[in-house]
Amino acid sequence: CAFVSTNSITQGEQVGVLWGWLLAQGIHIHFAHRTFQWSNEARGMAAVHCVIIGFAALDAEHKVIYEYDDIRGEPHTVKVSNINPYLVDAPDVVLPRRSNPICKAPEIGIGNKPIDDGNYLFTPEEKDQFLRREPQAKKYFRRWLGADEFINGYERWCLWLGECSPNAGSDEVRRCREAFPTGQQERTDAEIGGDADTVSRREHADRWLFGCCQGLVRATTVCACRLSQCRHVEQ
Repeated sequence: CAFVSTNSITQGEQVGVLWGWLLAQGIHIHFAHRTFQWSNEARGMAAVHCVIIGFAALDAEHKVIYEYDDIRGEPHTVKVSNINPYLVDAPDVVLPRRSNPICKAPEIGIGNKPIDDGNYLFTPEEKDQFLRREPQAKKYFRRWLGADEFINGYERWCLWLGECSPNAGSDEVRRCREAFPTGQQERTDAEIGGDADTVSRREHADRWLFGCCQGLVRATTVCACRLSQCRHVEQ
């Protein structure tokens, strides 16, 4: 049989969850279309990246992978000896989910995550307006670069108070008092043991955002279907 699916079943932890069990049942992949873009004529449609996988409970001598140089174009065929769950010509090996590194490498952290209900994030216009009222706050502004900003080129700023004491932050940036209660409520309503709950136990301003300011490798959780939208990562 063959099924059309989003390509997520051939990526990440879903491979271990789904294909680990299927392989144990004696399933073999006979042919596969690697990622292509599904489209229709509906107005305002979202881009969907799909795969087609043909498999059975018996093996086949001849196997084919359909490769797409352009995910919106036509495929070309590649004859292979085996097709594994990642849709490559390689042994049937799957990577199970794990939370610890397998070698002496730093763990992947959550990165920069605002837990402030948006009170500390500013567009350039909002930042300029804020600084007209509170010019002494200029030294606390940092460029904010999340997945959306990184891919689509948006510009946003965050009011980063991690380098000032509670008294300094309150005295020098008086307007911050207006945002503190909302951010505190956001963390108070968080699930016990969750990210926001953990951050809420920290002292003052450094709990508003996770992460650090240098030596980072960016791994976005949002992707773009147009290659022209991609940005190169320097750190």
